[in-house]
Amino acid sequence: MKIEELRKKVRETTEKELIQDAIRARKFSGLSTLVQGLDLIDFALQLKKTQSERKQ
Repeated sequence: MKIEELRKKVRETTEKELIQDAIRARKFSGLSTLVQGLDLIDFALQLKKTQSERKQ
């Protein structure tokens, strides 16, 4: 396979992934997604705090 063919295939794959991600994000937009995001941020902060306490 030539380099140009590989580049084209990678570009097409990337475009497909971006489209799929956009569709997925659109399906889950709204208040519930915001709440889930905030919950994930809370979880990450608690995990970071716990890890820093264990190091001490």
